[in-house]
This record gives sequence, structure tokens and C-alpha cells, in this order.
Amino acid sequence: MALDLTKIRRIALIRNNHMGDLVCTLPGFEALRQGMPHAHITAIVNPGAAPLLNHHPHVDDLLFDDELDPPEQLTALLKAGRFDAVLVTFCTRRNAWAAFRARVPIRVTHGRRWFQALCGTHRCYQSRKKPPYHESAFVLSFTQRLGIPLTLEQARPWLYVDPIERAKIQERITKKIGSQGSLFVVHPGSRKSAFNWPVENYFRAVERLAAVGRVVLTGSDPDREQLDWIESRLTPALRERVMPLTDLTLPQLVAGLSLADAFVSSSTGPLHIAAIVSGSALGLYSDAFYLHPRRWGPIGPKGSVLISEWKFPEPPLIRSPLAEQHMAQITVDMVVERMQHPVFERCAA
Repeated sequence: MALDLTKIRRIALIRNNHMGDLVCTLPGFEALRQGMPHAHITAIVNPGAAPLLNHHPHVDDLLFDDELDPPEQLTALLKAGRFDAVLVTFCTRRNAWAAFRARVPIRVTHGRRWFQALCGTHRCYQSRKKPPYHESAFVLSFTQRLGIPLTLEQARPWLYVDPIERAKIQERITKKIGSQGSLFVVHPGSRKSAFNWPVENYFRAVERLAAVGRVVLTGSDPDREQLDWIESRLTPALRERVMPLTDLTLPQLVAGLSLADAFVSSSTGPLHIAAIVSGSALGLYSDAFYLHPRRWGPIGPKGSVLISEWKFPEPPLIRSPLAEQHMAQITVDMVVERMQHPVFERCAA
């Protein structure tokens, strides 16, 4: 029986893990607003990623919850919210059980594991692994379960760019490396969540790009090893064209990436942001099925990817030397060429 969406006045969507995952969930909020313009939409998200939803037109309220917090905390949030429906798009045992215990009347969950099937009233059975099924399309399978037909091809992800922060960062960049030439942003870290390009290749790309424009290096504490390696090798001449910018808050990062003519990284949260707000964003991917861009590629209109062919009997561990050897099949020439002459492709659709 089809659900009467007009009776759903308050709905929550749970995505309480990482920044990149939350960007991949943006089409879900768009679908909810399209299908239920009357409803009050609440996002339950990790506090660290929450600023991505600042001023978002499809989100009315934000609640904070970390996947590592006690499950009773999430149950209490859901009870207090008096929701008519909840979409458990990050469908861990903790999150599914919290929705069940909160007795939300309509609980949309994944249904391929026993605890998900038990806790949900409406279930999705799509496998994400084989063949690779994009995370954003997976999120939309939850809204489609409610009867909202928006597809990933129709989605238009949106992020707010703070104009004040953008002007401040532009001033910092201009003061340090000038205003002449294209602005390239290189993000060499991956937080060890995906196969990464060798740091030596990132450095050679920085050298090449600095010869024709300006380069900003972004990253945070988990990326310190790669950032320090690159910074220690910058000559005085390179330092006039290369600027590390590693002290940004999340709203500042979004604003800074909106200044970029071209961005490059492996599969990371900043890549997903850049594909929405930058001039172009290049992702470096493996074709191993669990890391493939058909599952984790950027969903923004300015994204494109280069894919390294997997030539091993079994996929290497993410932190192993074999992983970098695998990703090194993507050459510096290929990356520099694509950054200077972007090719846009809806690789996630």
C-alpha cells in the first residue's frame, strides 16, 4: 500500500558518520523536499560534518549525534523529535535499534541484515557492492521507498558558500602567492579511507602546476604526514607559488574550494565538496569494486575521475605499498593535463 505522504509532518534522516558520506546524502534531502514540501525535515548528523548543511534549503533543523555515542542518546533525540518517519540511511545496528526503540511509526531501513529487517517498517534491499551501486543512489532508494521518484541523474546537490569567508580566504591567498594565474588546489591526504596516489606524485604535480599557476595545499591533522613531506621539499621559488592552507574550519574549506579553478585528490570528503563548488574537481580512483567511482564518485556537476586498473589477484590493503603501486598507474602527466583542461562527466550517475 502506498504511503500517504501528506500525513508525514515531521521526518528525520540519519547520516551521522563522515563528511564525504554526508555530501553523498544531499540528494536525499532534495528528494524529501520535492516529495513532501509541507514536512519539517530534520538531519541527524555528526557534529563535525554538520556545517555542510548550514543554510541548506532542504533542511529545516539539525540534530547532532556521533555514530560512536551511546545508542540511548540517539533514541532520546528521536523520541524528543516526535517524528512521523525516519530514514536510517546509515543503517548500522546502533542506528536501526535506536529508531526501533524510539517507536517512530515509519522506519525506513536497509533490509539485507537481520537487525535491519527487524527494526524497519519499510525496507530497501539494494546491494551496494556488486555491481557497484553509488552511495547517493542508495540513499535515494530510501526516499523512493516512500514513493518519491527522484533519481540520482535528476539530483542537483547544493552547498552554501559563505561570501565573507570566501573573501577572507581570497585575501590570504593573494597576500601569500599573488593573484596571477589559475588557482589549483591539491589535497594529498585520504585519511587512509581509500587508496591514495603516491605522495611523490602529488609533489611532482605541485611542481608542474606551480609553473603555470598558483597552488594551494589543503589538509588537516590526519593528512599531516603527506603535507609535511611535500612542504619540506618546497624550494624558495616554489614557496612563492605554493601555499599550504591547513587551518580551515569546514565552512572555510567550502569557501576556499569555491575559489579553485581545479582541484585534485583521491576519494575524500573535500573531493565531493569541490565537485559542487569548484571550477573543476578531479578524483583519483581504483577500479576495485568497493572503491570504484560508480560507488563513491563525486556527484557534483564539476567532477571527473581517473581510474587505476586493478591488476592484483586480491585487492591490496589500503595502507600497503601495493596500494600506492596500484594508484601510481595514474601518471603525473595525466593529472596535470586533466587539471589544465577539465572534462566534466557525471561519473556517479
